[in-house]
Amino acid sequence: MKSKILAIITASLAVVLLALLTIIALLPSSTAYSILCSGSEGHSRLYENTKPVILLSYSDLESLPPNRTVLVAAVTREWGVQQALYLKHYLENGGTAIIYGNPNILGRNLVLLGINVSVESTTIYDQVLSYRNRLYPRVELPKYNTSIYVYKPFVIKGDLDPVGYTSIFSYADLNGNGHYDLGEPIDSFPVAFEARVGLGKVLIVSAPRVFTNDLFDLNKDLLHVLSNNKTLVLDQVSIDNTVVDYIRMYWLKQKYDYIITGFLVLVAGVIAYLASKYL
Repeated sequence: MKSKILAIITASLAVVLLALLTIIALLPSSTAYSILCSGSEGHSRLYENTKPVILLSYSDLESLPPNRTVLVAAVTREWGVQQALYLKHYLENGGTAIIYGNPNILGRNLVLLGINVSVESTTIYDQVLSYRNRLYPRVELPKYNTSIYVYKPFVIKGDLDPVGYTSIFSYADLNGNGHYDLGEPIDSFPVAFEARVGLGKVLIVSAPRVFTNDLFDLNKDLLHVLSNNKTLVLDQVSIDNTVVDYIRMYWLKQKYDYIITGFLVLVAGVIAYLASKYL
């Protein structure tokens, strides 16, 4: 009788543990720029196709060789002073970073790197040379001998070197209604810039989406040009991760996903054994 009660308790705990681990492992993420998010704003395709180093703490930049790595940082969170110092040190020693993201956050983060910029709320649209619709203008980058498509680029000004421009058919939506109105400027607008930080370089794209799932296949050539035999590092610090997101990314970073899968199989086997023997 005691054996049966013990078996029931053990099986129940195993079921709870199995359910918890399964939820953590399989629960879809909707976090923008997360490697776990398969939606349009996610970075799952970037992760699957390039297998970058996952950055979960900016202090880890100290262990990376700056001249042999390229950091991709899409930001939705403002950096702390210490985080900015780690990144600035990485750049000053020859690192390369590609930064884009939320316009309200991007400008403040760049200032922490010593790059003086101001971000305006004006969005750039293009009815002619775009992907899908006017929200995705094409951007020519002659220096990199390629072009990209970005989502809803915005105006950014400062001590920057423009390297990427929209077409001559694009317009600045000054009144913010999403459409062209008489008097709004039609021109080629800079939306990609370079800035030097010590020995390093930052490529700034003033848009919320560049290498996200909806645009990765169109823009991956730029990644290849920038990485050029260097290791790609993907920032997962500057995004709004949930606790579950962080746990899953830690598993992936430490290669624990295979161990967890094996453990799930083991727990399922124990439950099946106990059920057949005692229940």
